Amino acid sequence: MTNGEARKAATLAEAGRRVEARRVRVWYVVLMGFLGMTLGLSLAFAYISQTGREARKATCAVVDANQEVYRETPPTTETGRNAAEAWNNLAKALGC
Repeated sequence: MTNGEARKAATLAEAGRRVEARRVRVWYVVLMGFLGMTLGLSLAFAYISQTGREARKATCAVVDANQEVYRETPPTTETGRNAAEAWNNLAKALGC
């Protein structure tokens, strides 16, 4: 093997190591990206779930307050009875 061939072989070996190193880095980047997205989606889901529970509690509080008004003084008109029935149906639908 001549000196030129030896340099060429060394250069090719070095290039092969660089390609291998890049493959490891690409998989590392892909893995970190996947883990980052998974963590981000998990946090977003937890936040949305918590916000939904708080919104449901607030809505149920409003529905219960309106139902209490109709319990204290029962409606005497058809419109009042329809409104009381609508509040009761809403409470059932929301699970209050």
